[in-house]
Amino acid sequence: MKQWYQRRVRGEKLRAEWNPEGSGIKSGICGSVAGAIAGAITTPIDVVKTRLMLSQDRSITTACVIQQLYRSGIPTFFRGIVPRVGWLSIGGFVYLGTYQVILTLLR
Repeated sequence: MKQWYQRRVRGEKLRAEWNPEGSGIKSGICGSVAGAIAGAITTPIDVVKTRLMLSQDRSITTACVIQQLYRSGIPTFFRGIVPRVGWLSIGGFVYLGTYQVILTLLR
């Protein structure tokens, strides 16, 4: 580790130590996991936003959201989580995997 750090400080290229094979897959998997986590966390916010946009009176407030929470329960805010997580996982895999492969090819 010390030798690696000393060469890095001197600015030497470390391509011989880095194995680019599979790096696109690894980046794709990381992107997939990140997309799934982001999708799961932001689903309730998206549900509230969608209900606001589809409401007729356009006057949804925090009190209305809390009332809906008590009336329908917490699972109401997680409707559509499976397709959302799936879509963002696939997107993260494709975007970050492709980015890493192209980055490797351009080096």
